[in-house]
Amino acid sequence: MSTSHEASQHQQASAISSIADPIPVPSYPTGGLFTILASTTIHASPSEILDVILDLDSYHKWNTFVPRATVVSTPSSSSTNNLDTRLQVGTTLTLHAYMKGPGTACNEAPVLVTIIDKLGDGRNGYRVVWKAMAFNAWLLRGERVQEMVDLGSGNTQYKTWETFGGPLAYVVRVLHKENLISRFRDCSNDLKGYVEGLEK
Repeated sequence: MSTSHEASQHQQASAISSIADPIPVPSYPTGGLFTILASTTIHASPSEILDVILDLDSYHKWNTFVPRATVVSTPSSSSTNNLDTRLQVGTTLTLHAYMKGPGTACNEAPVLVTIIDKLGDGRNGYRVVWKAMAFNAWLLRGERVQEMVDLGSGNTQYKTWETFGGPLAYVVRVLHKENLISRFRDCSNDLKGYVEGLEK
């Protein structure tokens, strides 16, 4: 059981975010232009973090970057009136993202969930992947990966990155680089604070 001092340390540790050379993503292993990435250590199990990421209904409680996500279709729903708001592979949704922070203009980003699975590479944890659907992939492609890796002692490394490619990626880098770095860091910190605050 963590002491109050240990709990305070967990809460204070901030996520690190940056821009980097392109990191391969499942749908686009080559040809990327740049990657935005962030990472932090969360005092929780990978499965606890996964549950929060998959639960779209909880986003407004913690996610200042994307406080709302609207499900467009899911593999398990035959009617748009009965859509499952828990992410699954094949879910298409619209992310309502505040690129410049809460209270600013909202950007709508359609995405498709492509992977929800165990890591399967000798590490204990999970991976969630979705890819952008707003443009044809030759013009602008983006795919976001979220990994939760068990570090032991009740801690998990949360690492997320999105790799962008295509001609319009140059425009995204010029116009949105700093905002994306900030918002990926904020989102990671939001997730950490929310999950560590849940009753165990």
